[in-house]
Amino acid sequence: QVSERLQSACIDLFKTRPTSTGTQKYTSPDDEIKPVSKPISKVTGPSLAAGDAIFVDDMPTSQNTVFGAFVTSKKARAVVSNIDASKALKATGVIDFVSDDDIIGNHSCSPF
Repeated sequence: QVSERLQSACIDLFKTRPTSTGTQKYTSPDDEIKPVSKPISKVTGPSLAAGDAIFVDDMPTSQNTVFGAFVTSKKARAVVSNIDASKALKATGVIDFVSDDDIIGNHSCSPF
């Protein structure tokens, strides 16, 4: 015997309710500057489509180029209380270690 509340999970919504729809309207005082609902070409579109666009990875690097890499926690939502960078600093090619203590301002990498 399955309770009536749990039986509702077995309903085929495609057969029992219509497809939902929606619209959104935007107003502008001047139709000439109203980009919403009008096609606008992407400025970089032609070069991307033709394969002519140059990306950072396509650019040659100079002899003294230095690269950086993020090292993140292996545990989600962990509280990092100590970082020992001694092994990393001994590795070939490593120049320095930078942590959030070295960065002034907002330490968030998230746009949210």
